[in-house]
Amino acid sequence: MRILYISFGYRPYWSGGMVRNQIGLMKNLQAMGHQLSYFTACRYDLRNKPYLRSRKIEGLTAIELVNSPNLYDPYCYRTNPESHCSDVAVETLTEKVVNSVRPDIVHISDMRMQCASIIALIRRRGIPVVKTFHNYWDLCPKSDLLFDDKELCSDIANGAKCLICLSRYESGGIPFMHRVKGSIPYEYLFPLVSRLGGLKKAMGRRRDSDCKPVDFSAKAYLNRRNYFIDMLNSCSAIHTTSRSVGKLIHGYGIDVRRVNVISLSAEGLSEIAAKPDHTGKLPITFGYRGRLHSRKGINVLLDAFSHLDQGKCRLLVYGDGNRNIMGPFLNCGLNIEYRGSYVPEEVNDKLEEIDVGIVPSIWEEIFGIVGLEYLNARIPVIASNIGGISEWLKEGRNGYLFPPGNTGALTKAMNKFIEEPKLVLHLQRRMNPWKSVRTYAAEISQLYEKVLNGT
Repeated sequence: MRILYISFGYRPYWSGGMVRNQIGLMKNLQAMGHQLSYFTACRYDLRNKPYLRSRKIEGLTAIELVNSPNLYDPYCYRTNPESHCSDVAVETLTEKVVNSVRPDIVHISDMRMQCASIIALIRRRGIPVVKTFHNYWDLCPKSDLLFDDKELCSDIANGAKCLICLSRYESGGIPFMHRVKGSIPYEYLFPLVSRLGGLKKAMGRRRDSDCKPVDFSAKAYLNRRNYFIDMLNSCSAIHTTSRSVGKLIHGYGIDVRRVNVISLSAEGLSEIAAKPDHTGKLPITFGYRGRLHSRKGINVLLDAFSHLDQGKCRLLVYGDGNRNIMGPFLNCGLNIEYRGSYVPEEVNDKLEEIDVGIVPSIWEEIFGIVGLEYLNARIPVIASNIGGISEWLKEGRNGYLFPPGNTGALTKAMNKFIEEPKLVLHLQRRMNPWKSVRTYAAEISQLYEKVLNGT
């Protein structure tokens, strides 16, 4: 089977769960004998003009869209919503790729640096399209479906709410230094940059600004939402990683008959070392690993931890992002250590120090690969009961769920382990590792066969 996989982001320019998932999936599909081509975007250079470049990415045959007119986040938030729907340059280059690869099926993972109209372009050729939801870019111009970073945006009020949300972000294109860095062989410089704090830190991050009017109308954002939904409903299949996400997107107008639920896996999970049995002694070390962003619930965790007996527990925080969030909770008598970011090769070392993992997201988390790492490491988890998290966290078997944003409930759940330290061992003995990315690839391959057979 000839598969064209379309997404954005690849290492070293982009990292995170989505990249680990899609790279692992593609490698395993290729190992199964499929002919796979990866159409990706992420890099900008000094040429400015969009162009295609053929290359190898982690052993995969790839065609790279360099200098995409549609930007990655956070620079995409205030860009033209009409370009998110349709862009002539992206369509022209995508058509060249499709003509070259001549795929039997196209799998689209993320359209942030593409445009929604490529679905119509591909479907007009009679080629089936599978679309995966890795985030909510297809429904929300900042990808998370959170209104004002606080609550689920179930109604955009004909686009008016988009104007409120997006007014908090800065306008502007890709910074000049990003283009400079994209013009040099970062594959060789990346290890050095990683040790200096991580490429994403070096390349900049989201910055909130004072409210500034958005350049586009509310109607433009309503049209964007409607256009994406029309394109999604023209796909042969929609892949969601949990029943919860499938139900959520159906509420926004996605045809439920096209939804196929296949829980994901990711590259590297099989390399996670299982921890030995817990000693059952205090202190309990809680751990947070993720972006320092309000939608990840780090604020909720820090507040909840401040109400615990600091002599009986400690909190390790790993991640990059808005470090100002940490400020009020450091050097004030709380047993919190901020450890910054780390490279993937160090993950087992970091997990070794953690007794209980915390995943306190307040957005409709697609799945939460960080939680799967905890499971494979035999680390019980306390997590928000939101999005796809309950697909892998089973109450009382490998951890505990709490209502998202509920500081008191999180404090209570953490206190369980402090009052009964042997609970860590009790849960460890009931935990099972998550499925491999090889199994996940086999399930996705079956979905392709189902689509091609029209069943």
